[in-house]
Amino acid sequence: MKTRAISTPAKLWLTGKTCGTQRINSFAVLTACGALLTLSLSASATTDTETGGAGAAGAAGANGTGALPAVPGGPGAPGTASTADSGVTTPNTDATNIATATGGAGGAGGTGGKGNQDAATPNQNGAAGGAGAKGGDAIARAGSNIVSANSVATATATGGAGAAGGAGGAAGPSGVPGNGGAGAPGGSVSGTAVAQSSGTVTVSAALTGGAGGAGGMAGTGGIGGQGGDGGGIMPDFTTKATSTNGGAVDVTVTGSGGAAGAAGKNTISGAPGLAGSVILNGTANGFTSGTLSLSQTATGGAGAGTTNSASAGGAATSILNQTAVALGGITAITLATGGAGGSPTNSSAPVGLGGNALAQSSLTGSAAVNVHATATGGASGAKGAPNSYGAGSALAAATSSTGALAQASSSVFGSSGSGQSRATSQNPLAGAVRSVQAGGNLTLPDVLPGQVPPEILQTFGTASIGGAMPARTLLTPASHNNAGSLITGAPTAAAVSGAIGGHSKVSAVFGPGSTENLALAVMAGGAPSSAPAGTSQTFSSSIALTLDRAQLAGNAGNLEIGLLDPLQSGAGFSTLHFQLQVNGATREDQTFLTVAMANSYFTDNVINFGAFPSGVFTINAFLDVTTLAVSDGYNVEFLVANVAVIPEPSSMALIAGGILALAGFRRGKGKAGRAGH
Repeated sequence: MKTRAISTPAKLWLTGKTCGTQRINSFAVLTACGALLTLSLSASATTDTETGGAGAAGAAGANGTGALPAVPGGPGAPGTASTADSGVTTPNTDATNIATATGGAGGAGGTGGKGNQDAATPNQNGAAGGAGAKGGDAIARAGSNIVSANSVATATATGGAGAAGGAGGAAGPSGVPGNGGAGAPGGSVSGTAVAQSSGTVTVSAALTGGAGGAGGMAGTGGIGGQGGDGGGIMPDFTTKATSTNGGAVDVTVTGSGGAAGAAGKNTISGAPGLAGSVILNGTANGFTSGTLSLSQTATGGAGAGTTNSASAGGAATSILNQTAVALGGITAITLATGGAGGSPTNSSAPVGLGGNALAQSSLTGSAAVNVHATATGGASGAKGAPNSYGAGSALAAATSSTGALAQASSSVFGSSGSGQSRATSQNPLAGAVRSVQAGGNLTLPDVLPGQVPPEILQTFGTASIGGAMPARTLLTPASHNNAGSLITGAPTAAAVSGAIGGHSKVSAVFGPGSTENLALAVMAGGAPSSAPAGTSQTFSSSIALTLDRAQLAGNAGNLEIGLLDPLQSGAGFSTLHFQLQVNGATREDQTFLTVAMANSYFTDNVINFGAFPSGVFTINAFLDVTTLAVSDGYNVEFLVANVAVIPEPSSMALIAGGILALAGFRRGKGKAGRAGH
């Protein structure tokens, strides 16, 4: 049913002289001044809510008689599909459009007839229960396209529940029981949410697949019906928000798979249904020259169990890749959570595995960019023989094309998997620093059946050119960032002064005004606060710095790196590997087995790579921190600079200086001799 709130100006005379305004909701403003009260409705709203009808239940089968066999239960009728449309098929000028669609529930299967109960006559077999019917699909479409006001589009679609199968009929004294009818799948869902205006634009879409129906109960001694599968999301699902005049844009998308249907039971249970899996790939889209916020969440459906078996949770995939202008900055979040596995009733039977999760987000913008990806493997069934969580893998990549701050972080949890983050800031203007990149990666330790994975592990990276340097304590186990790096290209004089203070060797080289400081970086790795005892884990971080000799502020000198000091957490590490490359050639490669050796190397130490390379080249740094104990970690900081070379005297100058010195010595000796006479 479609409803519309119509704009209606209203005036009401009151006593008083106070002036003021009060916003009532997103499109209504109340203004009072003097004795006049004015209600202004800037735009109207349309809502369309549709619900599909429930399918009819199947007819019960007739019982067997001496003359006729038992009749199977009739199948249920499917739920009616539902489509809600607000402003898409028929565009309108309303600022707010809301569409909500719910598929109708499927009809249950009819009960199978009982077998003839007279032992002396035939037709003693029970009949099968009827199959349940599929839940209705649901499609929600919301669209708003206006010129001047703020714009809102919201679409919500929920698939109808699949129906349960009918129970099998009981057998006569010497007959065979009827099997339970199969449960039906839940309804699938799709939707569209599109909005455009010159102001702020908000788009949201929430889609949930229908739950699968349970299998029918069998007659005593029969086989229970199979559970229905959870509903999924159709591939044509899309959202888009556009502000034509730099308004803030916010897009939120959630997709959830339907839960699996339980199996029918009796002497022999049927198989449970399959949980709905979800794939969201680029469904959250936004365009503006202002501020852009994107959020995309995928959740797998829950598995189901029966007496001696259980189905796995549904897999979840959330992928979001986009390039945008967004001069106000971009924030993007992708989340993926695997569904929980089902639990059998028999405590010694295997539980269902948790669903796998994959979250991936890669955003490029012309201002600040902040990207986060979280992948959480689903939990295994709560009751039954131990089994593993689902795997979790997350990748976050943020790129600023204007030298602004890029920040990327990933969070992962599961029985296996990996996390990776990569932040890149590029300089489109003239300057020796062309681009900087920082990030971290890790691999989850394998978790044996029955073990709980460690806490969520995180990678982190920030990169900017000419901006402030984030605090290095962001990369410690206490901050829950386990692998990552920070880099600032062309750091400010204040940042460099603060970093090299108290480091006499580095200060002597990097402090003079003839030195051009090109980058300040921090790299780190550290273990979580919980993990199975003795777990060996490696946390890796990397830095990439691309430089252009032709754009140096002064003459090219030597390429030098100043190691400042380390920051240790707990016992530090069991092994540490540090490597520096220039244009792909390894120039420094160090492995440390003790913290003392590493502390000596990374404290107030200058590495001179000789003459500054020609052309455009890249410096890469890699740090691998391997730990054996919880909360151990190691964090290093360093500077990269073009250090002026003090010219050495030429050989002729040395010879001339020697002759003059010798002549002076002889004149002095002659005078002394004459004075002695």
